[in-house]
Amino acid sequence: MKNIFLLLAILTVMTSCQKDVKVCTGYTELTDQNHLVDINNLNGAQELIDTLTKYPQLQVYRIINNQYSWGMHCYVFYKGLKIFTENYTLF
Repeated sequence: MKNIFLLLAILTVMTSCQKDVKVCTGYTELTDQNHLVDINNLNGAQELIDTLTKYPQLQVYRIINNQYSWGMHCYVFYKGLKIFTENYTLF
């Protein structure tokens, strides 16, 4: 009886651990630097617009516009490629 359970366990492991051959067959470059939100909401903060003009490698993904402050969160691109470990925030 003990041998049957061991045999079934081995068969289960052998049949369930199959690799998916379609994983990582190619690369995708994230080069689209268009802003992810409408930056027209920054019309009252000319300094933020000037920063985006001066540094075109920034891609805005969130804007903070409330009664207390203006702000934006940006992704950073280097030579047209997104850097996943870097973000830029300005208030």
